Amino acid sequence: MGDAGDPGLSAGGIDAAGVADEDAASELCPVCSTPYDSVSLHDRGLLVNLLDNERYRRVCFEPVERDGRPHVRFFHHTHEQVGGDD
Repeated sequence: MGDAGDPGLSAGGIDAAGVADEDAASELCPVCSTPYDSVSLHDRGLLVNLLDNERYRRVCFEPVERDGRPHVRFFHHTHEQVGGDD
């Protein structure tokens, strides 16, 4: 995982792994407008596989710039937050 603690994150604190704390769940995802469980910030290559994921149903991706470099924020949605039809 890349840089963490983006001051542009709107909710909750960010831990050393770049994941927002539980307070972030009160905010809505800027991509799909639904609540999210956590958010992480990445500045390097990444792999996403949510097949048969017990915790997350969907992850939304938002490209952002930080210190002049491209990053991607991930908004992690649980099965309960997204629902079975989304």
